[in-house]
Amino acid sequence: MFIRNCRLVTPSGIVRASIEFEGERILRVGTFSASSDSLDAHGMYVFPGIIDAHAHLRDPEAPHKEDFTTGTRAAIAGGVTTVIDMPSYKPATTSKKLLEEKLAIANKKAVCDFGLRFGASDKNFDEAKATNSNSLKFFLSETKSELTLANPSSIEKHFRNFPKNKPICVHCEDQRIIDLNGGIARSMENHHLIRSVTASAFGLAKILSSWNSERRRVHVCHVSTALELQLLRKKHPSITFEFTPHHLFLSTRDVAKLGNFAKTNPPIRPLSEVAALWEGLQNADIIASDHAPHTREEKENDYASAPSGVPGLETMFPLFFDAAMRGKIPLPRLAQLMCANPAKIFGVKGKGEIKKGYYADFAIIDPRERWTVKGDSLQTKCKWSPFEGKQLRGKIKYVFVRGKMVFEDGNMLSKPGFGKEVC
Repeated sequence: MFIRNCRLVTPSGIVRASIEFEGERILRVGTFSASSDSLDAHGMYVFPGIIDAHAHLRDPEAPHKEDFTTGTRAAIAGGVTTVIDMPSYKPATTSKKLLEEKLAIANKKAVCDFGLRFGASDKNFDEAKATNSNSLKFFLSETKSELTLANPSSIEKHFRNFPKNKPICVHCEDQRIIDLNGGIARSMENHHLIRSVTASAFGLAKILSSWNSERRRVHVCHVSTALELQLLRKKHPSITFEFTPHHLFLSTRDVAKLGNFAKTNPPIRPLSEVAALWEGLQNADIIASDHAPHTREEKENDYASAPSGVPGLETMFPLFFDAAMRGKIPLPRLAQLMCANPAKIFGVKGKGEIKKGYYADFAIIDPRERWTVKGDSLQTKCKWSPFEGKQLRGKIKYVFVRGKMVFEDGNMLSKPGFGKEVC
C-alpha cells in the first residue's frame, strides 16, 4: 500500500514524501510515483505512531473504570499506536504470575500494541531482576499497595539488582513531606499545597542520590515543578524524565471549575510552575499521558474520598498538535518527545520513526479541521475529560498499526485481540 502527498514529521524536520509498505513493515520512503488508488494525505501531517509510555488501563484491577479494549480504543482515537501499561495496584503487578495473567487479558482485549510495566516492592528483588518487562515502577508516596517502597534500602537494592539497560521509573513525591503538610486544611484548593513542590523535589533528590551511588538508567515520571527541572538541569544521559499534558495545559486556576475532576498526583500547579514547564520542555525526554481514569461518580465524592487521576490518552497528542499550530512547540520536537524518544528509552523496537524496515505505524492528522473535546464522545470508558469544551485545531483522520488501518475518520476498525505485546 502507498500513502502519497505526505508531510512527514520527523525528529529532524518535515519532509514531503510518499510511503510504501507491505504487510507490517515500511518498504520505502521518498519521492516516487504512488499508485492512484493509494491514500492521499494532501494537506495533512503524517507522524510516526505515537507511543504513550505511561498509562493506567485499570485491567484487571478496576475494569469498571477502563479495560484493555476501551483504553486501547482511546489510544488509537488519539493517534497512539503503542501504550505501556502501568502495574496494577490491587493486586499489584509484582510477580511473574500476575504479569502473565495481565498479559493474557491484554492479548485477548487490546486493539493496539502495548507493553506491560513490572512493579517493584520491598521484597520482589529476584522476580524484578528476572522479569521480561521493559521497565520497573515504584512510588515514594503512599499507594495503599506494594508499589510504595516503605523501606529506603529497597530503592538501593532495586537500583543494584534490576538490569541496568532497562529504566526504573519513579513517582517521586515523598510521603514524609506530604505527612508534614498534614496541618493544611484538606480541600481541593489546597491539594497542591499538601502534595507540595517540596514533596516532589525532595523525592527526586533522594532518587538522584541513589543514582549517584548506583549509576544506572532511571526515568522520572510526571515532572511538575520548576525545582525538579533545576535538579535535572545537568542530568546524566542515563536519567530521563517526562512531562504530562495536564501539568502543561491546566493550572490551579482550573480548580474552581473542575473541582475533584482536577485531582491528580502530582497535583496540577500554579501558573508560575506551568510556565516553567513550558520553558523546560526543550530539555524533557518524553511526553506521556499518565492516563488514570475514574468514574464520574467516584470523582463527585468529597475531596478526601475522590480518587486522584485524570484520563488523557485520547487528548494528549491533539492538545500538543494544537499547541504546535499556535507556535508553542515545533512539530519535529513533538515527533521526538512522543515517538522517537519513547521508543528508544523503553526499547520499543521498529517503532517511533518512519523509515525503511520499521513497522508501518502512522497517525495522520488534518490541521484544517477543528473539533471540541466532549467527554461523552470519547472512547475511554469513564466518558469525561478535564479538557471538556476545549477547541482544538487538528483532527486525527487515519491511524495505522503494523500496516493495518485501525481508525478512519472517526470509525474504529481494529478488533479486540489485534494488539500485540511489543516491549
